[in-house]
Amino acid sequence: MMKLYFQTGEILKQLTLTSSSLPILLLSLRSDGLFLAYISSRTITVVDIIIGTNVFTTTCLSDEQFFNKLFYSSQMLIIGLINGSCDVWNLRICEKIMH
Repeated sequence: MMKLYFQTGEILKQLTLTSSSLPILLLSLRSDGLFLAYISSRTITVVDIIIGTNVFTTTCLSDEQFFNKLFYSSQMLIIGLINGSCDVWNLRICEKIMH
């Protein structure tokens, strides 16, 4: 993933995924532009764009709980699962609050 300066097209920061990573399904940028959330079928990651580090990651535990949707607000992640349910995470405390 790259952070670009849109007036010049210059790459400001490039975030590299590991070679074992699954393809990214969805991206969501926080409204202030400082954090990016993305999902693969098994992993959710939130990245601090300024310093380029992961600040939150979680992985699904079973094939019935693969991720397929994402909604990201300032402190909440709502993740849709392929079985029709969703998980809600409070990022202030890094805990799942609803399943």
